[in-house]
Amino acid sequence: MAAISKYPHIAVESQRYAEMYNDERPPPNAWFIDHDILQQEILERSPEIHELYDPLGTRDCAGCRRSLHQDSFRDSFARRWTLRLGEHGRMCYTCQEARRSNDHRNTRNRWAMQFTTNA
Repeated sequence: MAAISKYPHIAVESQRYAEMYNDERPPPNAWFIDHDILQQEILERSPEIHELYDPLGTRDCAGCRRSLHQDSFRDSFARRWTLRLGEHGRMCYTCQEARRSNDHRNTRNRWAMQFTTNA
């Protein structure tokens, strides 16, 4: 743990992430929280990345609700983000992968339950 003190950005981002749900508890087993993928922008971004993407501002992720820069999203900030039916916004790379993993896990569980029920 002493190595973390060498990276103050990690402590600041971890604190910010923890404070997001300070006033409310997140839902239990929320796929956008309950995963083992490192959140976007927790590690320090390089000066080149800051220079390239910071002028574009930030957008909120529809999953984790964090305000993130363009390099954390697949969709370009230059284009208008129109929502499809059922969407609440665009998700960062981490939430996209967490949702994909969760959907895959749920599909496997349904298949296993169907197989054991029909056997």
